[in-house]
Amino acid sequence: MEDAESKNLWNEAYERLRQENSKLVDTYEKDLLASSSPELQKSGAKSGADAPVGMGGKNREERLQNLVKDKLDAMQKARLKVTVGGEEIIVKDQVCKVIRTIISCKDFIGAAIWRGPES
Repeated sequence: MEDAESKNLWNEAYERLRQENSKLVDTYEKDLLASSSPELQKSGAKSGADAPVGMGGKNREERLQNLVKDKLDAMQKARLKVTVGGEEIIVKDQVCKVIRTIISCKDFIGAAIWRGPES
């Protein structure tokens, strides 16, 4: 019950904001639409440059979820990758492994350097 009430509360707040400052909400929706995938743009776009996107109620929630999913997918695709022997390696993950290994061995390396030949 709380989940439905909170969704209704968010929808009420969104609609109230639209009534109080429709230009702000329209600009927000257009910016969201401009940064979304072509499929998402087609589902909400109306003809004319000044037409509101009209992200109302459940449709708005679904479109925002799709937008977030698209952005996460784009971030995954944008990661620096190298293919070695037919296997795709994500550079960031490998660098993190090397750094963790160095950090875990730093005391041993420091002790080995400190106990080196004295001059």
